[in-house]
Amino acid sequence: TVIGLLYEQIGDNAKAEQNYRRAAQLMPKSGNENNNYAAFLCKLGKYDEADKYFQVAVADPFYKTPAVALTNAGTCAIKGGNFVAAERDLRSALEYAPNNSEALFQMATVLYRKQEFFKARAFFQRYESVGRQSADALLLGRNIELQLGNGKAASDHTQRLRSQFPDSEQSRSLDTPSSS
Repeated sequence: TVIGLLYEQIGDNAKAEQNYRRAAQLMPKSGNENNNYAAFLCKLGKYDEADKYFQVAVADPFYKTPAVALTNAGTCAIKGGNFVAAERDLRSALEYAPNNSEALFQMATVLYRKQEFFKARAFFQRYESVGRQSADALLLGRNIELQLGNGKAASDHTQRLRSQFPDSEQSRSLDTPSSS
């Protein structure tokens, strides 16, 4: 796994994948090795293959952080456009760790993309109560509030995004007509 990480950091994805795969083969039921390999596969866009390894990671009864693997699985499923799997995995992650800020943010994202704006707002509000703000989060909050017709809250998120992250891509996207 460490060798895979090193190759990943220097941009040699072929050797990184080879080493991550080998680690998962050597420890076929290990949560750590399978989660790491799955996360790498997700970066390569191999979403379905990644999901298989995330599920192996979660099934490891000795794996200390199943919420991490489930959050990774949910985030990967979002990237792959599988919102049903994403919601399932993120809800499971939140059962293990109800204040997992990344899982809360990703749940808000999934529900927004599913056009379930009230539910998205609820998860976003939970995220805001436990998470650090990011440009992505403020833009999501703004877009949720716009969809719900709450101009004042949307304006607040817009103002915070512009003041806290003025040079971000998200802040610049506010000046384009397709930012919602």
